[in-house]
Amino acid sequence: MATYRKRGNAWRVEISKNGIRKSGTFDTKKEAKEWAVNVESDIAAGKYNASSKLSIQYVFDKYKDEECIKHDGERWEKLRLDKIARELPSIKFSELTSLHISGWKNKRLKSVKESTVRREMVLLSQVFNTALNEWKFISESPLKGVKKPPEPPPRRRHITKKEIKLMMKSLSYQDGVIAERTIDEVAIAFLIGIETAMRAGEILSINKVVNYKGNEYFNEVNLRKRTVFIGKTKNGESRYVPLTKKAMSLIKCLPDRQFTVSSASLSSLFRKYRIKAEINDLTFHDSRSEGITRLSKKVDVLMLAKIIGHKDIKSLMFYYNESAENIAKLLD
Repeated sequence: MATYRKRGNAWRVEISKNGIRKSGTFDTKKEAKEWAVNVESDIAAGKYNASSKLSIQYVFDKYKDEECIKHDGERWEKLRLDKIARELPSIKFSELTSLHISGWKNKRLKSVKESTVRREMVLLSQVFNTALNEWKFISESPLKGVKKPPEPPPRRRHITKKEIKLMMKSLSYQDGVIAERTIDEVAIAFLIGIETAMRAGEILSINKVVNYKGNEYFNEVNLRKRTVFIGKTKNGESRYVPLTKKAMSLIKCLPDRQFTVSSASLSSLFRKYRIKAEINDLTFHDSRSEGITRLSKKVDVLMLAKIIGHKDIKSLMFYYNESAENIAKLLD
């Protein structure tokens, strides 16, 4: 977009478009406007070889503005791209090579887990492929030839009955008690996760209006039908979650049948009281895995995939944590 400033008896025009900056000074504003229109047209036609002058930050910002907003992980992607841009060398985007990416990867692996670097490289791959195939900024992806860290094995964390009791004791929660404290809601959310295999965000949003990409959805609990309707989920689709009798009784313990605790508070409080309970290596998300394992004993695999919202049945293996010992008992 062109900007115009009068300096004495002359007009100065400045253009910033697609990473290219041009400026000029003219006797009249009319001449300045005519020049600006021609220059902007030339830039749009690719006459100024824009891609060779673009900074890494410019390309990342363009991706944030045009692509990240389409994704559920928008906030994480934007923060991560800003961090990566600061860690890469101060060169033009067109000068970025696989050697730069390899150097960044090796340095990053010294401070974070392989799984973190792998997620970040997947994000970079999306940016580079967009710059290559859609924007035509580069002729080859800087990630070409750079190996991602190996994908971590599925988490195998079973929640025992003893651990559930220890968590409830740590949170000072008794079954059937109406939630009056925030930690009561933490306990109820954890138990609902085990009963339904719902994600934390889905649990906290029941009986609330949720805004998803500018559209509003009401995640409604129907105790008569024993279902929870989730308007939009992580994969962008809606689904109905069936409720066990236990899950229904837990929801009834919530004033107005909804949670007031925030996602951030849920995570921090769960960690705090898990440490108090002296339970090692347990996360709130493990309740989803435990819920899937329990549901798998009651329904077939297709119904299970429908309940938890997985399009790819193979992905169930990341959550299904039945022990070989228990499976062996089913064989007799």
